[in-house]
Amino acid sequence: MSTRAGRSGRGGRGGRGRGRGGSATSSDAQAAPAPAPGAPDTPAMENALELLFGNLPQDLQPRLKVWAQGVEEAHRETTTRLREVAPNPTEQQYNALIELVDDPLWTAQDTARLNEDCAQLEQVINTRGTNTHMQSLWKLTPKFMGCVPISIICPERLLEYGSEHEPIPVGNHFVVHPNWPPRFCDHLRFLVVHPVFNRSPSLLALAIQYAVKCRTNDRRRWPVQDPTGDRYISLLATAFRNGHRQTKIEDIHRDVRQQMEVLPPLCRLLREIERVSIPGQLPEPVEDDGEPFAAYIVTTSDLLNIKKAVDRVATCGMPDYLPADLRFMWTTSANHGHPYPPANRIKEVLLKAYKRQVQEAELRRRRSAQAAQVPPAQAPPAEDTARQLEQATATIAGLQEELRQARLVDPQLMGSDNMASLEERATAAEQRVAQLEQSNAALVQASGQVDARVVELETQLAGKAEKCADAEARASAAEQKLLEQSALVQGQASDQQVNARVAELEKLLAEKAQVEQKCADAEARASAAEQKLDQQVNARVAELEKLLAEKTEELLQSQESVKTIQASHQEMDDQVTELKRQLAEKAQVEQKCTDLAEDLQAHFTAQQYGDVDMELDNDSHGMDGDDMDLGPFEDEADDSLFLSPVEGLYKKAPGQSSMSQMQEMPDYNIVARSLPWVKRDYVD
Repeated sequence: MSTRAGRSGRGGRGGRGRGRGGSATSSDAQAAPAPAPGAPDTPAMENALELLFGNLPQDLQPRLKVWAQGVEEAHRETTTRLREVAPNPTEQQYNALIELVDDPLWTAQDTARLNEDCAQLEQVINTRGTNTHMQSLWKLTPKFMGCVPISIICPERLLEYGSEHEPIPVGNHFVVHPNWPPRFCDHLRFLVVHPVFNRSPSLLALAIQYAVKCRTNDRRRWPVQDPTGDRYISLLATAFRNGHRQTKIEDIHRDVRQQMEVLPPLCRLLREIERVSIPGQLPEPVEDDGEPFAAYIVTTSDLLNIKKAVDRVATCGMPDYLPADLRFMWTTSANHGHPYPPANRIKEVLLKAYKRQVQEAELRRRRSAQAAQVPPAQAPPAEDTARQLEQATATIAGLQEELRQARLVDPQLMGSDNMASLEERATAAEQRVAQLEQSNAALVQASGQVDARVVELETQLAGKAEKCADAEARASAAEQKLLEQSALVQGQASDQQVNARVAELEKLLAEKAQVEQKCADAEARASAAEQKLDQQVNARVAELEKLLAEKTEELLQSQESVKTIQASHQEMDDQVTELKRQLAEKAQVEQKCTDLAEDLQAHFTAQQYGDVDMELDNDSHGMDGDDMDLGPFEDEADDSLFLSPVEGLYKKAPGQSSMSQMQEMPDYNIVARSLPWVKRDYVD
């Protein structure tokens, strides 16, 4: 239920973020015996531990394995204690949380009218239905928190579910769409059963408020509700109530931590919430706009961030708590019997709970209206009038001094967004004092009534002094007292004082306008500088990209040139090898030519002297040269034909440098035919 008077902003939808353990196959499930009621699901626990602790350092895993051996026994003991400390609520106990309350300000006609106004809400609940996660949430929350879920996420705790649907009107009030999505319910279940909140709905609501503040950069004055009286929460409330709106949320919390010698668990949790919830790019800050304080809009991502933060809380690097998934599994396995409400009655329970919420909101509205009215009272005796007037005058003077001191002590109040409306009311009160001076006689008769009202208001102020030190609240209370007791004030305000006060307020407003203009100018300059910087960066990036492309092209061309040069070198190496081979062959041929020349020279020499010897031998043996069979060299003509070319070839051969040149000589063929060994050795 909500007045829908402004919203703090919406965030993105958070993911599931859940690890699932392994599940047995159908054949294994049939073969395995059914566990006893309340017995731990050991395989599922082992799978969950493997998934959750698998990413830890290797040196810690052996210790964790030893520790895990006692998990089953610890689970049994925890289950037994949990059933004793947090038993399932009975149907009667559950109905006490959702049924309409009996109150003198509530009649049977109001109940009938409420049932008629909830017709649309009932239709939405019956049409959309609920999911299993929501049913589980509505069973666990009363067991561990002693309330229903909509008593945690509710306007009374300054929280509202960020539904995408329009609110549902119920009489003079509005109800947020009642069907919460599975992921939202799932993450809220993990937080409801976690021990860091000590089963306190107020502490859980405080953590959710802080998560929304961090995500949306909400810098409004945070009305922290302290359910414990803890010093840390008291310091936190004071810091966020008096902190300047330009100060970051994490900076205010850091100042609070520096005042603590020992950081409590809640303090460390809020620090981790800052780390996981504050986005890298902060949105525009949400500031006071003078309207009634709008509730913090809760999304699935906020609950997921708190769950992550809880798992991150650690001391000396070791987690302070079991992982939220494992703890939730232990908690749900400890359930026994059939917790109320059953699945077929969850819609009925939802409708009753929302009716109860609307009734409580209407009763608060009626009590406030009743308290604003002054009940009739009998006039006091005449002899007590002077004494009561004197006391009332002294009380008024004290209240005026308190108001003045409050404004001096808290300079932030003078610069707050609510200053204009506050000063308008103060001016109206002072004008009312001047007008009521003429009716002093009538108010004297009712001085007893005024005195009683003064005593009542002083009592209320004393009771709230410890919890609400807000200067604005004190000023409002003092202003109310001034309005009610202004009949006894004589000559406290004059036209001159009123004019001076108006001039002072106008001056303050002018200064405020100047400050706002300076802030706007500074933001404009910062925006322009940021745009210019972005342009310069983009231009430089484009220039570097172009240069990189050119260098890349040059590198590719260089690689191609290298490949071409390498191919040329290879070709030249092949040519050099071929030339070396040809030179070697040439050397061999030249050597053979040299040998041939030597052989020819020897042959010619032998031929020249051999003929003479042959003739001598023939003569000595009685043989005539004509008897020798000289073949083609039989006669002198043939001999001359033979010797002449050979002698000419011999004379020319030493001057030749190669066989090819010798072959070009005109007499080479004759010699080659005449000398078969030449043909065999050189021609072939």
